[in-house]
Amino acid sequence: MESGRLNMSNVTIVKIISATAYEFGVTDSEITGPSRKDVFTRPRFVVCAIAHDSGFSFPQIGKRLGNRDHTTIINAARRAIEVSVRDTSFRESYQRLRDALLGNYAKADKWQFISIRSEK
Repeated sequence: MESGRLNMSNVTIVKIISATAYEFGVTDSEITGPSRKDVFTRPRFVVCAIAHDSGFSFPQIGKRLGNRDHTTIINAARRAIEVSVRDTSFRESYQRLRDALLGNYAKADKWQFISIRSEK
């Protein structure tokens, strides 16, 4: 592990998007869509941070999130950390997803039993 990034070969950006959409009660297309409403941007922040921690590059993440520029993805990943400091509910959802997707099933609760949709 280098700089907090993991090499998770079984985790895909599509799986991260699907799991995040489920956790936040939105659809995959709402996360990848153009809306700037908080209800969609906050889950998008989580996707960016977890995908980068999984070893994906910012350009790879941007391509899967509606062809967004890599600098937008960098900012979103930073915002995930900023928001988690202020918002306990967001922090709990973010940590639950990160634990489940990156292999820390001891803290994952329901996620260890949920089958995350595979990449189409």
